[in-house]
Amino acid sequence: MSDVDHYLIYRAQKFITAANVHEVNTWIFCYQMFEPDSPRRKRYEQLLREFVGTKNLTLGTRVQAELARDRRINLRALSTVIDEQIRQFL
Repeated sequence: MSDVDHYLIYRAQKFITAANVHEVNTWIFCYQMFEPDSPRRKRYEQLLREFVGTKNLTLGTRVQAELARDRRINLRALSTVIDEQIRQFL
């Protein structure tokens, strides 16, 4: 189990859900068990890195969408206040 990227495993485990628990745990197990220079080890490491990268992108996109939604809600509320003030002047 030399040269195992423990931080990669930690990050992969953070994204485990009920839907993917068996698949991801199998990748982690195989990654840890194969020899460091083994093509299979490299393949499982690649799977884990792609999994973590995809989940990070998805999480980042979700956060950006939530920020944009919150901004839209705030702008809509401000717009409503301004509309009411304009109506008072007319």
